[in-house]
Amino acid sequence: MARRLTASEKSIVRSQWPRMDVDDVWVSGPATGAYNCLAWTLGIDNRWVWPWGTREPSVSQFNSFFRSRGYVVSSGSGIIAGFGTSSDMLHASITGPGHGTRWESKCGRWLRIQHGLGEMERGAYGIVRVFYRQETALRAEPVVPPVAPEIGKFEAEESLVMLVDEEKKGLSALIERLDANLQQRFQEAYEHWRETWDQPWLACSSNPADYTRSQAFFDLIALGPEIAPLLVHKLQEPDGFFALQALRYVGRDALFAGQDYDLDDPRHLQGEQGKAQEVLQRFIALEC
Repeated sequence: MARRLTASEKSIVRSQWPRMDVDDVWVSGPATGAYNCLAWTLGIDNRWVWPWGTREPSVSQFNSFFRSRGYVVSSGSGIIAGFGTSSDMLHASITGPGHGTRWESKCGRWLRIQHGLGEMERGAYGIVRVFYRQETALRAEPVVPPVAPEIGKFEAEESLVMLVDEEKKGLSALIERLDANLQQRFQEAYEHWRETWDQPWLACSSNPADYTRSQAFFDLIALGPEIAPLLVHKLQEPDGFFALQALRYVGRDALFAGQDYDLDDPRHLQGEQGKAQEVLQRFIALEC
């Protein structure tokens, strides 16, 4: 069953969305790095979808992406609401069948919650800038009774980024040739960086580039380009795709060639996990 917020979760909500009634919020899904707000509005719960790379999109870019998925701008109301500032879009929420009686948001790596639409405004995501509706109405929306909804079965996180045995051996051989002290320093720095991901302002963000905004991240990349094999190895972890950001900073831009897809390209729905899989296999092909 859905549940209410704990005391510590209420504190996080107050810090991120001061207008939200914390006693009237339902938690409908656990915290996970498997998917984010944009993915959830499209019914995806195992991919982190952010088509704009390290950027935050404009309203017109947000509109173009949703148009490519069959949604059009709707004046005044709709089943998807896009939140943002005067220049950047930051978040999307959805309502309707399967999403409870109110609005539902997957908040970055944090919880999936059901909340009032206006209550989320004037906080971490700005205000509602645009609504979307399905281009062709598929069915009338049924009346949803005012009770806490059931949560569907949520599978345990598993990595979608994998190597075959021969590729694993090649990557392991590269890592074994690295200085043992460097490997230890890397592991300590990476864990320190990963701890920052749980800071509320960061955990609620869907833009992977936001996860680079800490001293811990710069301490990690200061270890130099030699840590590339160690970062590539991290891509195999369930939310290891965040390591893609560090690979860019240590001079491995060539690994990302060809990933600047058009907004209507279906490969965007493979999410950051799909990008990580491509980078992983390209690295193996070039280095092993």
